[in-house]
Amino acid sequence: MRIGYVSNGSIYNRSKWSGTISFLAESLARNHEIVPIEIDETVSTSIDKLLSKLTLGRIRHSHLAMAVNRFLLTRKLDAVGRGFDILFAPAASELVACGALPEDVPLIYLSDATFHAVNGYYGPAETGYNYRFRDRVEASALRRADAVIEASRWAGDDAVAHYGIDPSKVHVMPFCANLPDKFEQESGRRQMKHLQPHDEVRLLLVGVDWKRKGVETAISTTRILNECQSGHRYTLTIAGFSQPKDWNDDNVRFAGRLNKAKSQEMKELIRLYQESDVFVLPTRAECAGIVFSEAAMFGLPTVTYATGGTTSYVDDGVTGFCLEPGSSPETFADAVRKIIDSGGLTEYSNNARKKYERELNWPHWLNRFDAIARNLVQNRGTKH
Repeated sequence: MRIGYVSNGSIYNRSKWSGTISFLAESLARNHEIVPIEIDETVSTSIDKLLSKLTLGRIRHSHLAMAVNRFLLTRKLDAVGRGFDILFAPAASELVACGALPEDVPLIYLSDATFHAVNGYYGPAETGYNYRFRDRVEASALRRADAVIEASRWAGDDAVAHYGIDPSKVHVMPFCANLPDKFEQESGRRQMKHLQPHDEVRLLLVGVDWKRKGVETAISTTRILNECQSGHRYTLTIAGFSQPKDWNDDNVRFAGRLNKAKSQEMKELIRLYQESDVFVLPTRAECAGIVFSEAAMFGLPTVTYATGGTTSYVDDGVTGFCLEPGSSPETFADAVRKIIDSGGLTEYSNNARKKYERELNWPHWLNRFDAIARNLVQNRGTKH
């Protein structure tokens, strides 16, 4: 199929959307002709920034910026030609909503959250004009799309409940591990996840936002686990931060921020997953956690909060635990002990790996994408 790949900026920019935009472009290109439909978002972004400054932040989004996007997108489509079988627009609601994309070509819109669901979730909520503007943009993008892919049930349900989108065109497809599958290279007890009574239990946290990812909660959890005198020593490795000054807790280690685009740093991240036993992420807000899929790939049970899209990645009581938001470090510690002290680490680990093999791998995701695209092409013209 000839797929028009719609994007703000380069589709091969590995820094966009945790690398998912570029990964999907490269993966789809193996079986399809990918035509980048890229526009430079700096102009529209500059317009909105200027408007926000002039109105003292009261208006942060404008129809003028949308008009600029429509002009740039139209010009780009004229340059690359038409004749697409499918249009694919990941994380591009404003480009879908601006009205430039041809209506006679089926369009797949991919998102990790609806605007309504995420408004006020990560920070202050949009209100008044700004809320209405962005809510209309999201509604327009969802209505224009012939198929909507959301990265969690949380987001998919909101597309239906708040925006009134036909459930038959909403597909929940969690994001997958953006690392090579090196699970088979694991060795010894780490592969089988079988601990002896006095073995060290290695906890892992991967994240780059100290407060939102709940790093303090994870550190306190580790301290509580070591105070319970279970016979195990619990250590926590944090990938995403360098060690703070005057740090003196030998049970908490810092691996620094690891860039997957750099070969040696990616190898180090893989090693951390391979050598860990339980993944912990007391995240306060999470639309779609790729790290959960990566943990599952390496057979790590996960302990996290049931917030946002996390429950699409972690099956509570099966592949780990999704605790009530705001649960204390003591509750986190209890959940880790349930996995370790019950002797059930092997079962949780196997369940996590099975979930990865069944749902959280990109080949599976791409097969579902191809099926959606083929169905749209076969039924082309029935909507319009």
